Amino acid sequence: MNQLIRKRFFIMIMSWCLSLSVQANPSNYPVMDEGVTDTISLLSPGEYNLINDKIMDLEHETGAQIAVLIVPTTGRESIEQFASQIFAQWQLGRKGIDDGVLLIVALNDRTMRIEVGYGLEGQITDLFTSQVIQNYLIPYFRAEQYAKGIELAVDALIAKVKQEELPPIDQMSLIVTKQTESIGLLDIVAGLVIGGSLLLWLSIIVKTLKRFPLRAGLFWGGIIALTAYFGGFDLTTWNGLTFGEDFLRNDLPRWVQLLFLQIFPAWFSVVMIFTCFVVSVFYILGFFAGVLMILDRWIKSEKLKKALFPGIIFGSIVYLFSYFSTGSLGAAVSITTVITLFIIIGIYKGFIKPTTGSGSSRSGGSSRSGGGGSSRSSSSRSGGGGRSGGGGASGRW
Repeated sequence: MNQLIRKRFFIMIMSWCLSLSVQANPSNYPVMDEGVTDTISLLSPGEYNLINDKIMDLEHETGAQIAVLIVPTTGRESIEQFASQIFAQWQLGRKGIDDGVLLIVALNDRTMRIEVGYGLEGQITDLFTSQVIQNYLIPYFRAEQYAKGIELAVDALIAKVKQEELPPIDQMSLIVTKQTESIGLLDIVAGLVIGGSLLLWLSIIVKTLKRFPLRAGLFWGGIIALTAYFGGFDLTTWNGLTFGEDFLRNDLPRWVQLLFLQIFPAWFSVVMIFTCFVVSVFYILGFFAGVLMILDRWIKSEKLKKALFPGIIFGSIVYLFSYFSTGSLGAAVSITTVITLFIIIGIYKGFIKPTTGSGSSRSGGSSRSGGGGSSRSSSSRSGGGGRSGGGGASGRW
């Protein structure tokens, strides 16, 4: 019996060791191929040679190693885990210095990451790698100009290693990213807001022209002349405006992006964004005022009115705050519903005492990859390093 137990224990230990060896098998990861390892032939031979030559020239000049890896997917691993494993296996950077940088692109996952070796974290900070992704990689990847994006990102990393001037941020960051889609709710809301903003400015122009025809005519005519002189109406040039928020770049309909990024002059785009915000606030206030008027007419109970009005007003504030905090419409609606119902029931039952005009409640209210790698290098290019400091940044396009 004891012999059978020992035999089973031995088999279990061997199976466990075998599973570990399979998981740690370097063959599960691509083998490094000089400066660029393109496993899916994303780059043409000319594009490959151009980027690869820049990387190898940097290595011969400074000893620092930059590696680009292009894969279809990272599988079950996150882009951060995959980058850390590759960095250790390839032993990027010189031994004891660890001056290596790894740029990974997972095309089908639409993810990317820049992993930075321990020895370069002082120069290539997390903030810098995030800026490289946002300013160089993502805009070109969205335009499906992958080679140009990778080339500019490599140029920026090389310049930072050599402490040289960075390549200029291209106008491609202002590209219209959305494709034409069927009309949806967002199109209707955007049409109402932008239409209201244009009507507001039209009424201002008409009123000033009626009241001060000569001075207003000279003023508005001068603005139009200056705009035309500086190329503001030239649809082949960018207007200098960057939105900065993912919602504005990714979620707004294509026709809205065309208006703000290509059709409107730069100064008018800025003015319109502010005007749209003002108009949106008035729309929201008008909507809730209408709801309150309807409730006031339909509901006869004064006690219920006193509970509903502050609850709705406070709930709308909670909705706006939670939506902009979480970025999720579902989460915002759920949070708002729970809090609004709590306030309404609390005021109606009497355990929440509203102040004058409003309701108030008395209730109180990067992971870093280890990066230590001792795996045998798969390429003669290995510098013997491989210690990732965990620094870097990831992104999606």
